[in-house]
Amino acid sequence: LVLPALVAVVSNSTDWTVGSPTLLALERVGSSAHLGEWPPPQYAKDYYAWWSHVFGRLVPNEVCDACGGLPGFTPWERISEKCGLWSMTMLRCLQICNGQNRWNGFGVCMKTCGVTAPDCSFCEEDHLPANVTNYCSMTCKRFKEAKCTSDTTMKTSDDFVNCLHTKVFTCEGALQRELKIAGELSNYNYTISWRARKCPRQLFACGADGSAVNKCSPMKWCENPFDAGCVESECKFPIGAGQKECYFDDPFCGGRKKFPEMKTEDSGLVDMCGVTTTTTTTSLPPEPKEEALLAAARHLRRGMN
Repeated sequence: LVLPALVAVVSNSTDWTVGSPTLLALERVGSSAHLGEWPPPQYAKDYYAWWSHVFGRLVPNEVCDACGGLPGFTPWERISEKCGLWSMTMLRCLQICNGQNRWNGFGVCMKTCGVTAPDCSFCEEDHLPANVTNYCSMTCKRFKEAKCTSDTTMKTSDDFVNCLHTKVFTCEGALQRELKIAGELSNYNYTISWRARKCPRQLFACGADGSAVNKCSPMKWCENPFDAGCVESECKFPIGAGQKECYFDDPFCGGRKKFPEMKTEDSGLVDMCGVTTTTTTTSLPPEPKEEALLAAARHLRRGMN
């Protein structure tokens, strides 16, 4: 019923200015009974929005990247409402200004559209789970320092995307930031979802790149088929054709998997390369003497007779 109503509104009016009957009618269709509700109802009699039955209650990837949560699993009520609104405003204005001010005046367009620097206090809402709060606070701080959403001198949308690429969502140090949040949560299964989508995976091995055997070190990727001392030539199958045990995204060479069974005094990860495993051997009983063997043979012979 929503689509015919929208068609009727559009066909009868061409006034798209703010506050016009057209836009007011569009806002009323599907949202009047639930305007301002948080989280958006999934199965409302009066639809909250057209996308509610497409995405359900799940937060889009781009909002998870800014506000926290796991794409495909986190519902709207598990993130900050204000952060969600800020992120959606940024994404909506990005599309508008990319069309209107693609080559000039992009930063001014974003400001006029309503994009501002984030207020990081929205990451501290009481109902938020710890993983969302910690990630949101860290990412919001990077947004503020980068000034991607508040720099009116940006000329093109390429400048904005490049700002996000080089200052906010940087691959350099992303694994360390992930481990920092995981340590705060005491859960080293935690991952930053966008890192896997954007960044090359890192591998680590004991004694990699000529370092000491009892130290976990990064293993570089081979640049050509004849390189030595790199992933393809050193790591075990199925990663490579070598003999070394290599670990994805674990600079402790198995320490993430062993936590919390093995941890340091301050509840940190243990470098498993420096852990010596002791093998317990069961000693065999002493061999029987020759006399005892002869006595056993005589006893057996008597029993047979």
